[in-house]
This record gives sequence, C-alpha cells and structure tokens, in this order.
Amino acid sequence: MPFIKRLVLPALCLIAALSCYSASYPAGGTLLLLMGAGFEALFWMGLLKKNPAAKA
Repeated sequence: MPFIKRLVLPALCLIAALSCYSASYPAGGTLLLLMGAGFEALFWMGLLKKNPAAKA
C-alpha cells in the first residue's frame, strides 16, 4: 500500500492534470483549467509529503 500512496496516486494526479489542461486549451473551459490546477496541487502535495519511515 505505501507504494501506491507514494508513487501511483501522484502519477495519476499528474496525468489527470495534464489531461484537464490539454482539454481546456482548445475548448476554453475554465472548469477544466481549474480541475487541472487542483490535480496538479494534489500531485505536488503527494510528492513533497514527508515520509514517516524516514525519520532519523
């Protein structure tokens, strides 16, 4: 389960963000642009989260 939380979920968030961004440009969809920004924020929060097992 840690593998899924640490690598797969952020990767899926990044893919969703890129998909929303690419769909919003030709259509001019503000909602898709905002959704892309939200997914990107989730991606960065997942990457920058501290690993509790790495405490020294």
